[in-house]
Amino acid sequence: MTYAHLNPNYKESLEREWYVTSTQLLPPEKELDRLKSADKNMKTLDLSCRQLHGSRIEMVCDMAKNNASITEIDARGNGFDADGLYAIVEALKTMPNVKKLNLRGNNCRNEGVTALGAYLKNDKTLVELNLNENLLGDEGAIEIAEGLKANKTLQVIDLSLNFIGDEVILERIQ
Repeated sequence: MTYAHLNPNYKESLEREWYVTSTQLLPPEKELDRLKSADKNMKTLDLSCRQLHGSRIEMVCDMAKNNASITEIDARGNGFDADGLYAIVEALKTMPNVKKLNLRGNNCRNEGVTALGAYLKNDKTLVELNLNENLLGDEGAIEIAEGLKANKTLQVIDLSLNFIGDEVILERIQ
């Protein structure tokens, strides 16, 4: 399943990671069952370092939709692209209590953060966002900055180890 028909930022020219699905590690079945049943004791969704790309990250995000108990999502080190980030944003829209989102070490690129920037404009709960090592450039930083103009809750954002010029950040925060 792809979000090509839903994602206005979908680009055919982006490299896709669909070919590596055989090496992806889904969370343990016990955790997936808790996620599907919207277990009220499940506070953290740990998807870290599982190489979840393409349809796998989208599948897990679909399971997480409407889960009000999750307060933290750790999706670092998966290498998913813009479509993976779009799937996470779509899930976040239905998850009212997520305060921490760790997306470190993925390949979201500028194309992926367009949806995240739009989400940040209306978000009232996210306090911490890590976008470290996501191949973002100035264009991606501008999308995030535009989203932050209306956001009053985000307190910590990590954009380090991307390709963002200092002048772009300084220009946007003034």
